[in-house]
Amino acid sequence: QAGFFVAPRASYEHRGVDLYSNGDRVARYTSQDARIGVDVGYGFNARSEIRAGYAFGYQSGSRQIGDPVLPNVSGTYSVAGLRWNYDSLDNTVVPSRGILSRNTLNFYFKSPGATGNITQGETRTSVFRSLGERNILFAIAAAGTTFGDTAPALRQFTLGGLFRVGGYGYE
Repeated sequence: QAGFFVAPRASYEHRGVDLYSNGDRVARYTSQDARIGVDVGYGFNARSEIRAGYAFGYQSGSRQIGDPVLPNVSGTYSVAGLRWNYDSLDNTVVPSRGILSRNTLNFYFKSPGATGNITQGETRTSVFRSLGERNILFAIAAAGTTFGDTAPALRQFTLGGLFRVGGYGYE
């Protein structure tokens, strides 16, 4: 479906984050994030879209157990973003061929724990290819950057969890 669209959005996320040092868990933090926003975009076809948007919300992170590795932080944030998505997967549950690519560029006007503006870019791409009737080869790649700046605790990239080395907790 080609054409322009407007997409309002709202979300709430509550998750535990375990922090490790040399393979040992040293702390567990709880993170909460509530946001509302709106995107304006253009769908090139059924597989590809680009969108720009603005969101604001409230985020908090607090230590539940362990050493105080990171400070407890909370506060409001506001962010403008640009996103390009491409999805040619043949099945959303168990794909056997296709590409899923999600690419974002976000500019945070303010964020809890930050002393100024933050710009972050991130890309996640998955490629699936069928190898006969019963085998599927897939590869997942991801990268993120804060363009030389140091992100505050709640904006740092994590490793672990669903689709990001799923056998491990967040690190």
